[in-house]
Amino acid sequence: MVMMLLTMIVGVAVVAAVALWLAPRSRPIRRGVFAVLRWCGPGPLPRHVAFVMDGNRRWARQLGMPGSDGHPKGSDKLMDALEWCHDAQVEQVTVYAFSLENFKRSQHEVDSIMQLAKQKFTEMLNREDVVHKYRFRVRVLGERHLLDPQLQSVMNSAELATAQYDERVLNICFAYTSRAEIAAALLDQARAMQQDTQFECTERTVEHSLMTGASFPDLLIRTSGENRLSDFLLWQSMFAHIVFMHALWPNLSVWHFVRAIMSYQASASSIARARRMHNTALHHHCSSAATLTSDVPGCNQHLPAVCG
Repeated sequence: MVMMLLTMIVGVAVVAAVALWLAPRSRPIRRGVFAVLRWCGPGPLPRHVAFVMDGNRRWARQLGMPGSDGHPKGSDKLMDALEWCHDAQVEQVTVYAFSLENFKRSQHEVDSIMQLAKQKFTEMLNREDVVHKYRFRVRVLGERHLLDPQLQSVMNSAELATAQYDERVLNICFAYTSRAEIAAALLDQARAMQQDTQFECTERTVEHSLMTGASFPDLLIRTSGENRLSDFLLWQSMFAHIVFMHALWPNLSVWHFVRAIMSYQASASSIARARRMHNTALHHHCSSAATLTSDVPGCNQHLPAVCG
């Protein structure tokens, strides 16, 4: 059985490598590769993919340009990545566009990023943009109140312009860190407990207070050779398959993406097993809590909503 699985994986890898090497920008071939992975791969394709888009500045400096000149190229690469995700039938994409820590960079670089963000969100209002072409609903996650009012306005407009799409979601984490997100979620829980003394703060209720909601990534890709999450989706990545790549973000190719998907597929069964074990333990905890509180009038009436 193991040998059959290994043979299948090697066969899929060879077919994908040859096809993409011959025509890396051919959409029919790319779609064919994803179809092969879907039907012949060792596991399912990811439904939610997250990207830490790292390496823009290093890419620019390697070419003798100022580091800030790499960000427009990185933005263009995101458009390519959205096309790959569409072809792979990924339903949700989450990208780390700007960390709260990035405010500590030089004022010139921060200003250039903000100007680029205004430009890109404005382009999303154009019906020819990638987000409309592939029907991505845009959601901006982060501390928007820290941003320029003009940028906040165009972000809101981009969200409204794509609000009708329900096939795919693009989460853009901007002025974001996971610690800030978790702190805000816990503050929501504290307010709920103040309003309802029988409210119980649990893992499930915290998850629903996160900016992402309860949809967590299956596959998380970080480029540039850094082996850390840098305060990105710390809670949500519990069951994510994480792939650290040496390629700088502007140099990311569809073949890198395919390799990451194949790595996810090879681990999908163990991830699913870990998820089932966690859910079983969580259900057992909730059942025990319901038993312990069953003799207290009204005490367990909220448990189905909290633990379900």
